[in-house]
Amino acid sequence: MAIALDAATVDQTANATSITFSHTTTGSDRIIFVSASNFNTNGDLITGVTYGGVSMTLVGKQLDSTRYCYLFVLHAPASGANDVVVSASTTTNLDVNAVSYTGAEQTSTVDSTVKAQTASTSTTTMTTTTVADDCWLVASMFINRNQTASTGVVRDTAGPNLYIDSNASVGSAGSYSLVTTQSDSASRAYVIASFAPVAEASTFVATMQIV
Repeated sequence: MAIALDAATVDQTANATSITFSHTTTGSDRIIFVSASNFNTNGDLITGVTYGGVSMTLVGKQLDSTRYCYLFVLHAPASGANDVVVSASTTTNLDVNAVSYTGAEQTSTVDSTVKAQTASTSTTTMTTTTVADDCWLVASMFINRNQTASTGVVRDTAGPNLYIDSNASVGSAGSYSLVTTQSDSASRAYVIASFAPVAEASTFVATMQIV
C-alpha cells in the first residue's frame, strides 16, 4: 500500500502556554506529524504534544540562533476529529502544523532523521538517507520570511514554522533532499525525517502435482 496525504491543519496562537485545535484523520495505516515553533520568545519552550489525548513522540528539535523548531510523530492515531494540543513552558506565540497520512508503516518511530542549523543562506537543502524503499520525506523548519519549495510541497506558508513534505515516494533507499528558497539570507533550523510505507502482504500460492 502506497503512502498518501490524508489531511493538513494549521493553527497559530499569541501569548499563550498552549494551543488546541481539531484535526481529522481518516483511512488505514495512519500516521500524523506535528511541527511547531515558538516565534516571539527565545528558548526551548515546547514541552509536549498530544493528539486525541495520546502523547506524541519527539522526532527531533533544532535551535536556530535563539528559537527552536520541533517535529513530533504518532503512529495509528485515533480516526475522526481529535484535538491537537501543544504545550509550552511559558507564554509565547505558537505556530503549529498537523499533517496526517495513510499507508504508513506502523511499528518504528521514523525511517531516518537529521537535524541541523544552516549557515546564512536563502536556499536551504535538507537531506536524509532513507533506509526503506518508497519512503516519503517530511520536515519542520523555523523561518521568519516567505518561502517556496523547489523540491517538495509546503503545507503552511502563513507563519514562521514551515512544514514541507515530498508529496510522493522518493523511490529506492538512498540520499534525498527537500529544498526551500527564502526571501532573505539567514541561518535556518530544521528537522527532516523519512517514514516508510506499510509492507505489502505476501501471497502464498499452493500447487498440486498429480502423477
